[in-house]
Amino acid sequence: MKIPTIHGYIDRRILINFTADPKSVEKIIPFPFRPKLYKDKAIVGICLIRLKNIKPKGLPDFVGVNSTLVLDCIEYLLTGIDNCSVCNAVH
Repeated sequence: MKIPTIHGYIDRRILINFTADPKSVEKIIPFPFRPKLYKDKAIVGICLIRLKNIKPKGLPDFVGVNSTLVLDCIEYLLTGIDNCSVCNAVH
């Protein structure tokens, strides 16, 4: 079964980044990941994304649905990799 291509618009994106205690962050991210540090603090963030007219590609916009997503993202890295591809895709 072929999964259809989804089409829509990002209506609004709000990103809040802040720092947290690295030891606290290490407790909630899976091994072998570790927090990305800046000035000895872990970088964390929350991203609110409002999507509009989400529908299979090719259908008119009025068929689509709207949604608001809240994504918690801790920027972490695997040994030897300098960024988190999930976080970069969202941010």
